[in-house]
Formats: sequence, structure tokens, C-alpha cells
Amino acid sequence: MNNRIYFGIAQFEDFVYIIGGSLKGQDLKQCEYFEITTMNQRALPSLQQAVRGPNCCTFSHRYIYTVGYETRGDRTSIQQLDIERNSWVVLHTIVDRRIWLVGLHMVDEDTLIMFGGQAISDNNMKYNQIMKYDKETN
Repeated sequence: MNNRIYFGIAQFEDFVYIIGGSLKGQDLKQCEYFEITTMNQRALPSLQQAVRGPNCCTFSHRYIYTVGYETRGDRTSIQQLDIERNSWVVLHTIVDRRIWLVGLHMVDEDTLIMFGGQAISDNNMKYNQIMKYDKETN
């Protein structure tokens, strides 16, 4: 992991996914997975936008979702990796709230729930909120 910090982790069965983060002050697009049964680590496609402090979750063995703060765009993004297509897409950007460290859960194939979070500015204000994101309507 080379001193990498502020990365996200998600797991599905024997696969642990490591997403984004920071290294020496630089935010990363880097992603990989670790297979528990074989103890092998392999690269995944890079994120569309580098993120710091992402939270991640999986939906079936096909999708990985992440919500994290993009320092380059000064915004928060929701990104999806389609493992079958081997590529990330940005599903949505949240420009009115620059947040990170949210809890994240995939309810069904179209609905994400985000819990809490912390503002990047505003004295690191903590959010006591639940936000619903629907892939079909947002």
C-alpha cells in the first residue's frame, strides 16, 4: 500500500477492493483488489476522478460504488465500476456540499443511501443526514 492513506475499502465474498486515497499529499485514481483465498493483489481500472476519503460498497460481484471528495474539482462525486466492462463512470457530482467520509450502502441495483459525512470546509462540520441517490432519476 506504500504509505497510502484516506482510501476506501469494500468487500464481496473473497475479494477486497481498495479504492482511491492519498499518497504524499496527492490524491489517487489508483484501484486494486486483493483476493483472500489466493493472497494475490491485482490492479483495477483507475477512477475517472481522483478521490480522497472515499467510502465504498459493492452490489453483486459486478459493481463497486464510491463516494469521495475530488480536490481537483472541489466537489464530491459518486462513481461506479462495472467489473464486466472494466471501467469507471461518474454517476453524479455533488457541488453544493463538499463532503467526504460518508457511510454508503447500496439498497438495490438503482439506489444508494449515504449517511452523515464531514464537510471539507466550514470548520469540518459533521452532517447528521441521510441522502438517497437513485441512478435512474439523478
